[in-house]
Amino acid sequence: MRRFRQKVGQVLLMPKTVSLKIEEDDAQLLLNLVNQVNAKGKESMIQVLRIIESLESVIPVVLETDTEE
Repeated sequence: MRRFRQKVGQVLLMPKTVSLKIEEDDAQLLLNLVNQVNAKGKESMIQVLRIIESLESVIPVVLETDTEE
């Protein structure tokens, strides 16, 4: 669900979706950095959580397996 942001003059604009091409290692680093951000206010926290969710969705999950022989 997309939310509309209210701008000056009561004009409602829909946020524009963009995509970035970065390597998986860079996405992991960016996720680590974003996880350290302190957001103030509900809107800022929602935005940070949306960014975190997007980054997590592109980082592959590595399952640890027992390698005992």
